[in-house]
Amino acid sequence: MWVDRGGWIDIQGKDKWLHQWTITTNIPQQKEALSYAACTADETDECLQMDEKCQVHDSLFWDRWHKLNYRSVRKTFEYMKTAPVTEVWIDQFLEKAWNTTWIPDSLRSFRPVFQQLYARMPAEWQETQKGKLIESYAFPAPTVEEGDDMADGLLYDAEGKSRHLSELQGRYILLDFWSIYCGPCRMSEPEMEEIVHLYGDKLTLVGISNDEKISWNKFLKEHKMPGYQWNEPKNGGRSLASRYKAGGIPHFVLISPEGKILKMWTGYRKGILKSKLKKFISEDTIQ
Repeated sequence: MWVDRGGWIDIQGKDKWLHQWTITTNIPQQKEALSYAACTADETDECLQMDEKCQVHDSLFWDRWHKLNYRSVRKTFEYMKTAPVTEVWIDQFLEKAWNTTWIPDSLRSFRPVFQQLYARMPAEWQETQKGKLIESYAFPAPTVEEGDDMADGLLYDAEGKSRHLSELQGRYILLDFWSIYCGPCRMSEPEMEEIVHLYGDKLTLVGISNDEKISWNKFLKEHKMPGYQWNEPKNGGRSLASRYKAGGIPHFVLISPEGKILKMWTGYRKGILKSKLKKFISEDTIQ
């Protein structure tokens, strides 16, 4: 919600579908935000109703959800091609573009639109922090493949200290792109603990999350997580998640002691981590 000196907003509704409540206002930014919500109202309705009806969030659910999300993002960007470039416009771009970060095919398919929209921004806005983030979507860093040198970037630990993957070279590195809200990510934790013990000093586990820092830090204080746990600031098309083509989470990347990418895969089922690693690393004997 937007506020302004002398402004007012009236909200009326009774059910739990908050996005369907009637909102009237004299605040220009709020009116503009409502126009964006209106252009994707059908997709929002369908997505929320689907979420309420589905008992299990299986692969079929997520396939349908991704398609709805794609439609919503596409509609918003079409609207933005002619909408005024304002603060609301900037925020809408960043919100919708972020939704494509975890889906590399979508990220690539929207790139021409990102570049077209970036070109609409005034030059002085392109130099702002948000403008540079939008630029990263329009002109992203290249992705990496198995056999390539590992991609590195700026990460932060729970104390706020800057960290890089390069400081861990000399051992195998297993990257785990995850979120505190991801069920399969949480399911993998016991096997992660096994791996840390099984491979001893040969392998370092690094969990990478781009969850909001306050929630992420709170979660880490309440849950003992295996390996290093680092957070990546939002970096658009230049994030490590984008560079390693994290098409969903959990997403895993195994890196050799020499810094070469050995294997990348998405998803978790019991035993898959030990099965994958066994092909590349000899196990230590557990004492």
